[in-house]
Amino acid sequence: VTANQQVVGASSPHLIHVNPESPDRAAQIWDLLGDRRDLTVDDQTAIHTDTVHRGAKRFAELASGRLEAWNGSMDIDSTEAALFALAESVLTRRLAAALAPALHVNPFAAWEPPATAASAVDKVGGYLHEWIAADDTWLLPAGETWAQACRSALAEAEEALDGRTWGDLHRLRPLRLGSTERLTLGPVGGADGCVMATMHVAGVSTDALLGSTARYVWDLADRRNSGWIVPLGASEFDDSPHVADQTARYIAGELIPAFPRPGRRAAVDSSG
Repeated sequence: VTANQQVVGASSPHLIHVNPESPDRAAQIWDLLGDRRDLTVDDQTAIHTDTVHRGAKRFAELASGRLEAWNGSMDIDSTEAALFALAESVLTRRLAAALAPALHVNPFAAWEPPATAASAVDKVGGYLHEWIAADDTWLLPAGETWAQACRSALAEAEEALDGRTWGDLHRLRPLRLGSTERLTLGPVGGADGCVMATMHVAGVSTDALLGSTARYVWDLADRRNSGWIVPLGASEFDDSPHVADQTARYIAGELIPAFPRPGRRAAVDSSG
């Protein structure tokens, strides 16, 4: 199992990661795999599209209130998922505001592409759930607990929710290198902390700006059962009918046959 997490311990002499992701996604995959040895292509596809956000579950347990019974699933039709994401952004901005001014300056921003020129808010959002999991309160005001911080952020988020669901907030709007056009491709489930990594930037935007560049499932016993999908399409040109003709199936968690059977072409939704 690899999900961009750190795969070696602190004592390892080898540099494997510079900026690893939280171990939550990898842990979720291990739990979904369990001890099974009879997994099918459909089982693996379902794992790829799992929407449980472990960081969100920890946040919900601490914040209680309206999120108390929520299971942490970042589903399109979930108002709880939307409420969590708004509260997460409130808390991220509060913590970033507490940083010294010098830490808000990225000295490499002029040379970095927009997708990697991370601001202080981006960085705080990226580590927020690891700090909560470790009960590391270094950015909180003296004496404040994570439970208090989460409850306060939740109260502010509830005022802004206005009945919206996660699908209302979480649209696929990918950052594409080499293109100034931002496609808006409809609501999508998942989030940056889910196995279905449709990544938003807490404190900046709830849109899905980044994510898995492709999903593959290979059946080593019969390769004709294998499948793949990309979030957009096979073309990089905005005026091509193939710029986003796989998006609907990507969002739905479907795969396109990697090796179509003789006499049958892979069907691709060309409606965009």
